[in-house]
Amino acid sequence: METDDVNKDKVIDLLQLAHSALRNGGFLILRVINADNPMFGRFFYHDFTHETPFTSDSLWQCLSVTGFESIKLGYEIIPSRSDKLNLIACLKQIIRQSGLWILGKFLGIPPQAFTEDLIAVAKR
Repeated sequence: METDDVNKDKVIDLLQLAHSALRNGGFLILRVINADNPMFGRFFYHDFTHETPFTSDSLWQCLSVTGFESIKLGYEIIPSRSDKLNLIACLKQIIRQSGLWILGKFLGIPPQAFTEDLIAVAKR
């Protein structure tokens, strides 16, 4: 279920409903806007229906307070298209990744944080 328009007041209610709908040992998989990304506003404000951004800490907090055990919480991995890239595109990709690594080090965040979404797997 994709729910871009869940406001902050309803997040806990929605997670509580998901928790009660699952059996013990059941899993919840979430994909939410990644506010750990310093450029998250580019993704967040691009869609008018987005109301609540999440950092990895705030998402963990919401899952924890609603009774979920967080199994895995991380940044969405976007596969590279290396099989279809020409030399110039490969160089651009290397330069971009290097730049994000440097920026991440400067800001004190992992370079993987420069993704659009956070992915969480939680267990009841």
